[in-house]
Amino acid sequence: MNLIEFIRLVRKNLLLLIFVPMLMAVSTYFLTKNAEREFTSTAMIYTGLSTGFNIESTGESRKDQFVVNNSFENILNTIKSKQTMREVSFRLISQILVLEKADGKTVNPKTFEKLKELMPDNIRKQVLVKNNVQQTYLNLQNAYDEERPKEIRKLYNDGNSPFSLKALSEVKAVRKGSSDMIELSYTLTDKGLCE
Repeated sequence: MNLIEFIRLVRKNLLLLIFVPMLMAVSTYFLTKNAEREFTSTAMIYTGLSTGFNIESTGESRKDQFVVNNSFENILNTIKSKQTMREVSFRLISQILVLEKADGKTVNPKTFEKLKELMPDNIRKQVLVKNNVQQTYLNLQNAYDEERPKEIRKLYNDGNSPFSLKALSEVKAVRKGSSDMIELSYTLTDKGLCE
């Protein structure tokens, strides 16, 4: 095919060459304009397990590979445990509860309103200590353990909130190859909560 034949081919199909990309662009815009954006947050943790190096060591000792693998499995299981997820959930809730309003950085307005809906004012007053995230967290833990009120237990156990065990079990913890690093990652539509 020479240049003249190519130009004739383009001229013959000019409408098709213009119309199809325009149609695809417009349809993509309308199909995705209301879609929620997803955010992914990642973190790397250096464990020092496979090299046997820590703050106190001189780096001369080596560990058995079986012991190292077992230690990594223990760390990964601890990260994915229900107790760890509950602590993360209640720490997130307590950080949001002490806020007067959604600031857009820590939490977006939709999540802030959803928490208000899931935790009515009377329950909020029982656990909230103004400007004290740690005490609010402890109050949440105590309320959960004592099962008073039941809404706190439901908030964690029901899969409809971003603070539930189901939502937080999406946290991925993976050992990077045979290194000392563990990578944590989480994807969510709320940027602040994701971080």
